[in-house]
Amino acid sequence: MARGPQRPRRSNVAILVIAALVLVGGAAIVGSLALAGVITLPFTSKTALAANSSSGKSNDHNGQIPIPIGARSMQAFNRVEREDLFDTQTKTVKISWVEPATAKKMGFITQYPEVIGRVLNHDKEAGYAFTEADFYPKGAQPTPANAVEANMRGLYVDPSKIEGLGALKRDDHFDLIAVKPAGAAVDHTTTYGDRSIAQSEADRRVWNTTSRALVQNGKVILALPPSQAGKPKAGDQMYIQISPNEFVGLQDALALGARISCATRPAIAAASTKPMPDPSAPVPTDSIEVLSGAKSRRYEIPSAKPDEDGATGDGDKSDSKPTPPNDPPKKNGAQAREK
Repeated sequence: MARGPQRPRRSNVAILVIAALVLVGGAAIVGSLALAGVITLPFTSKTALAANSSSGKSNDHNGQIPIPIGARSMQAFNRVEREDLFDTQTKTVKISWVEPATAKKMGFITQYPEVIGRVLNHDKEAGYAFTEADFYPKGAQPTPANAVEANMRGLYVDPSKIEGLGALKRDDHFDLIAVKPAGAAVDHTTTYGDRSIAQSEADRRVWNTTSRALVQNGKVILALPPSQAGKPKAGDQMYIQISPNEFVGLQDALALGARISCATRPAIAAASTKPMPDPSAPVPTDSIEVLSGAKSRRYEIPSAKPDEDGATGDGDKSDSKPTPPNDPPKKNGAQAREK
C-alpha cells in the first residue's frame, strides 16, 4: 500500500529563532514598563544600583549608606523624574555615600523611590541630596499655584506689556502703576491706596493723563529664564501673586492698553533707606601738636599766603610766620627749677 506524502519536520533552528524573538520582545516590553515607572525591577532598586556604581561594592564603604543625589539641575514646581537622578557615566542612579548618623541628622532621604514624582518647591542644583524641605506635601501637582499665599491670587501675565517686570526674579516684590490719556470730560485724579489727590485744571491741560495704582506689594512666583531676564518677548509668561481686589483693575488696564510701569520694593526685609552719615571733618593740614607729659594739645594756625607767583613767602615776611599758640603748655617742675 503506497504511503501518502509525509509532512516535513519543523527545523530545530526555526524553533530557536522563534523562541529568541519571544524573549527579546518580552524583555523590550518589561524594559519599557520599568523606564516608564510602571514596574520596578529588583536590580534597579536603590541597594542594587548603589552596589553596581563606579564607586565599588557597597561593603567597601565601612558602614556608609548610599544617598540619591541630583544628576542635573531641576526647576521649582516640577516633578523629580528618573532622568533627574540618572548618572550617564555609571548608567545608574547618582549617589553619595554618607554615615548613617549624618544622614539622620541632616534629614536626607535615603530611599530612591521616595524622591521620584515629588514636586520641588525651589530650584535645585545638581550634586545635592534631598530632604523633605525640598518638596511640597505629597500629592501636590506640578504648578506654580502651590506658592500662592493664602487669601491671594496668582495669574500669568505677559511681561512685555509691563515695563520692568521681566527683569525681576522669583520672590521679588513690586508695585504696578498705570497711566493712560484722559478724555476731555474726565477729571485727572491720581489714586494710590486710600488717598485720592485731584490735580488742578492747569495740570490736566498739561498732562491730560490719568494715573492709577493697580498693584501694591505684588510678588513674582515664576520669573523668566535667566537668558530672557530683562528682554521679554510677546507671548512670554510670568506668574505673579496679587491681591484679589487688584485682579480686575489689572485686567482692565491691560485690555485698555494703558502704559503699566513696575516699581520694585526693597529686596532685603527691613533694609535701611536712611542717608549715610556725613564723614567726620578731616584734621586741618596747617596745625601743630604739642606734647606735654601724657597729654597733648592741637593748635590750629592760619595758612601761609602764597605770593603772586604761587610760592609761599619766606621766613622774613611776617604774614608767613605762624602765630604762637594762645595757651602754651605748662612747664614741668624740672624746667621751672632750672630757670
